[in-house]
Amino acid sequence: VLIGNRFYVKSTVTLTDGESSISNAAFAREEETKKGADGSQITGSASSYARKYALNGMYNIDDAKDADTDEHKQQQNAVPAKQAKPAPSSHSPEQVLKAFSEYAATETDKKKLIERYQHDWQLLTGHDDEQTKCVQVMNIR
Repeated sequence: VLIGNRFYVKSTVTLTDGESSISNAAFAREEETKKGADGSQITGSASSYARKYALNGMYNIDDAKDADTDEHKQQQNAVPAKQAKPAPSSHSPEQVLKAFSEYAATETDKKKLIERYQHDWQLLTGHDDEQTKCVQVMNIR
């Protein structure tokens, strides 16, 4: 999925009993460049993360102890690393995401929707979970 100038890999996991089913989707962003990696490796890495997060969401798996997560790295380091500071906003990331979701559900003008999406995406800088959910809302539309 192309959003702005970045590619996202979408992964969907579906659980079915033959009559009914439940699905969960997740997105992972491809790095623009990665030293020592070719395009297929970059896509493969994003695909792996998208599948991981789709399964985590489906089965409510907490990956806090996963060595790939930032939280795990922070727990292992005695000196906490500086986090990227989110853009200043008078609203919490949850409020921005909720407002965007409500707006996206009713807005019929695609240009206005894209402008709002780009604005709110910037407000969610530094909040990866909310940015991922924002992408999901946009892709539903």
